[in-house]
Amino acid sequence: MAKDILFIVREGEEVKSKTVTLSLLILKEILNRLSLVFLMGMGVLRQLKVAMAEVSKRCGDAIEEAIKEAYLTTDMDFLKEDVGGSTCCVTAMIHEGDLVVSNPGDCRAVLSRNGVAEALTSDHHVSRQDERARIEALGGYVDFCHGVWRIQDSLAVSRAIGNKHLKQWVIAEPETKSLKIQPECEFLILASGY
Repeated sequence: MAKDILFIVREGEEVKSKTVTLSLLILKEILNRLSLVFLMGMGVLRQLKVAMAEVSKRCGDAIEEAIKEAYLTTDMDFLKEDVGGSTCCVTAMIHEGDLVVSNPGDCRAVLSRNGVAEALTSDHHVSRQDERARIEALGGYVDFCHGVWRIQDSLAVSRAIGNKHLKQWVIAEPETKSLKIQPECEFLILASGY
């Protein structure tokens, strides 16, 4: 059985210089939510090894909730820095033979199962009926602008970290999917549009 592993892929506008920092913040928050200690810049690889050993003792529901809370906390911290822009992310955690993938935005996780690509995540585009309904219920508007559905004539994704000026409609809460890794699961692709 595979060891516990956590992967993060992110993209974003105006935050490219913060790529490593933002990825580490998400990781730190996931581990914090699982009551694990992670000290930024203090022997990161050693800490990861110890932390992932602790993760292996946790159950699936606690991990899913930790990932959700990590995204929401990272979003709040990101907004406090007043950096501007936004970022979409996808995380994949392998834990006790389970694969847990989460994403807000349009970064993707795709599994190859017996040579067939299987999308594990769904893009959070404002053209999705459920996302559009959520935004409109909150008083926002969605329109077709230059060939793309957008929130307030601006952003094409409905979930992301950042976007201070659209925060009442753009949420950082990820959608999460868990599945048991089987022998027919060949490999996983995590990707962004950049």
